[in-house]
Amino acid sequence: MNKLNEKLSRTQFLQEAAGSFAPVIILLSDGKPTDEYKVGLENIKKNNWFKHAIKIAIAIGNDADKNVLAEFTGNSEAVIEVHNRSALKAIIKFVSVTSSQMNSKSSGVDDTSKQDKVVSQVKDYVDTQNIEDVDLNEFN
Repeated sequence: MNKLNEKLSRTQFLQEAAGSFAPVIILLSDGKPTDEYKVGLENIKKNNWFKHAIKIAIAIGNDADKNVLAEFTGNSEAVIEVHNRSALKAIIKFVSVTSSQMNSKSSGVDDTSKQDKVVSQVKDYVDTQNIEDVDLNEFN
């Protein structure tokens, strides 16, 4: 969280604020941090780039702690569980393309955020593509 917070600044990746789109952040994890993540998470939540970013968390495996991942995204609906490499690859590609398309559209008076729109489209994609074919050995 601390490294990501450093990178989400004008001195790092996001040097030009004018004309920039909010970043898309994809977190891949089992949701079991090996450090004290809460302080870093609270700090990054104050970062304006993070606040406006499209955030998706990909939970790897059945035993992933999705509650921890939802803390990162701010929404349990933005946590997608995958069980194999092909599903992981498909989700990353879909999120990347969908987020890019969403970011390139101008914002209107719509009350649905870009985050919510992307999450909805990802959920629809997962539901229609049978992406949850379980093969847990693929990650071992």
